[in-house]
Amino acid sequence: MGLWNQVKQQASSLGAKAAEKTQELRLQSEINDLKNQIGKKQSALGVLVYQMYKENRGDYESLLPICHEIDALQQQIVEIEHKIAELKIKPGTCPQCNHENIPDARFCAKCGVPLQQDKDTTELPAEEPKTKPCPECNTEQLEGAKFCAQCGCKLE
Repeated sequence: MGLWNQVKQQASSLGAKAAEKTQELRLQSEINDLKNQIGKKQSALGVLVYQMYKENRGDYESLLPICHEIDALQQQIVEIEHKIAELKIKPGTCPQCNHENIPDARFCAKCGVPLQQDKDTTELPAEEPKTKPCPECNTEQLEGAKFCAQCGCKLE
């Protein structure tokens, strides 16, 4: 029965990863569309600047709306890139060394950096990991951890 549960868990994990990748690709496609729009607006802006040069017109104020549109599109790209970065961060992942810790860890088991708590997402491990107790707070730690995930104590 344990094998069947493990297969179901792996299938569920693969489905979640596929959904994440699909979302990431959709967002990347939006970025590409926005970059194409920016390129078209920049080309139009260049044509207008050249026409103004040829006609000896110096009223560059008329160019500002296009410049503001380009700025708005670039801001949208920044926001989408931020969403993509959020998709890639998993709960318990250390921002310093990218080590994947247990989901409720408060400190990175590899480098000891405090982790942000994200109570909305929790994952069950695929199999029971080997653990050992922390000498300071006696909480179970993953074997091979260099720092306690709860108190930050250096483990031996």
